[in-house]
Amino acid sequence: NRVFKMNRIKVPSTPNTEIQVPLDGRLYDLHFTYNNTTKRWYLSIYYNGSLIAGSLKVVEYVNLINKVNPAVLDGGLYVVKFQQTEEPCSRDNFGIGKAYELVYLLRKR
Repeated sequence: NRVFKMNRIKVPSTPNTEIQVPLDGRLYDLHFTYNNTTKRWYLSIYYNGSLIAGSLKVVEYVNLINKVNPAVLDGGLYVVKFQQTEEPCSRDNFGIGKAYELVYLLRKR
């Protein structure tokens, strides 16, 4: 039986914004940018000023941090569709209360 704790992350509505988010009991800086050419969000993650993962393309249903050392971040970071839409995750439909949300899943021990 797998039990996960889900943390919904408040994605900023303006691109090129950084927020602080507690993950695994530590505070991380998440830097969001939006690329008008690719029509996609990108995410960089920092801990204590050091880059953990850079320029991650935000795509649906993929663990964005699957290549990050599990000793650094033990969970999974996913973009999940919470509302009915045929549109992919883009500039105006990403964030809490929107069609797509960013969630951090941590397996409860």
